[in-house]
Formats: sequence, structure tokens, C-alpha cells
Amino acid sequence: MVGLTMALTIALCIVGFIWVFIQLEPYVSDFVHRDPSSAQEQEAPEEPNNSQARAEPTAEPTEEESDEPPPERPDPTNTPKPEPTATSAAFNPDYQITAEESVNLRSGPSTETEPATTLSPAQPLQYLGETVESDDPARDNLDPGQSWMKFRTEDGLEGWVREIDVGEYTE
Repeated sequence: MVGLTMALTIALCIVGFIWVFIQLEPYVSDFVHRDPSSAQEQEAPEEPNNSQARAEPTAEPTEEESDEPPPERPDPTNTPKPEPTATSAAFNPDYQITAEESVNLRSGPSTETEPATTLSPAQPLQYLGETVESDDPARDNLDPGQSWMKFRTEDGLEGWVREIDVGEYTE
């Protein structure tokens, strides 16, 4: 009986840890390494602004599940999602990701905003001329005097990246 109780307690702890990790992942993803290939698998090509699909990995639906629409979840923030704006023909990169790990492109200049997508190291970016000082450098993992910069990706998504994660573009 003791062995069964112990096994049940361990299973409950594991399930609880996984649930907590899934809930915290959008907020700590700037500090935790995530494989860029898994982020690309989570993105839905027909819905580039669907942050819910990127936040929680989902399995392919079976024939039985495909008849039911997915349950709607409320958006935890009221921040606008980045919209594709320009074609890649107008894309002129002048910066690139210099971080050794993938970096989040965010809908606003703060780690409290939803990640729009994940950018891989050395990914080219076009600077849009907007720079915003961080409201709370400690929260955003920035040194005082550093800021957020607004960029456009080659796919046309616009968003914010920490200044410490980018550098001049080199081919």
C-alpha cells in the first residue's frame, strides 16, 4: 500500500510540474533555451498571428478530433499581435540576431508581452527606427541604459527585440 501511495504521489508531482512549466513558458522563454526547429513546427503557416499555437505544442488531430473546433482560450493580454506588413522584396536587413540561442520577437517592448515568434541566431532583421528604453531593466534582463528595438523579419512580421540580442548585419 505504501508503494502505491508513493508512486501516486510521484506521478502527481510530475504532472503538476509539467502543468506549471507550460503555464510559465511564455514568460520565461527569453531566459530558457528552446530548440528553434521545435518552434517552427509549432507555427501554423495559415495563421501566422496565432500565439496560442506557438505557446503550447499540440499533436496532429486524428480523424475523430478534426470534426470538433479547438476550444477557445482567452488572450491573457490585450497587446496587439504583430501583423505581416510588407513583402520580402522590400526587406533590407541591417541587423541580425547575435545571441547564441534563439530569441523571442515580441509584440511590445517588454518581457511581459506575448512572444510573436522565435528568431534563430544570425537571423537577419530590418530596423524600423524605433527604440524604447525599458520600464524595468531588471525584469527585462537588461543593463541600465539598454533598450528594446523594433524590427521587421523577412516574413514581414514586426516586433520588438532586446538591444543586447542584436548586432550589425554581416552577410
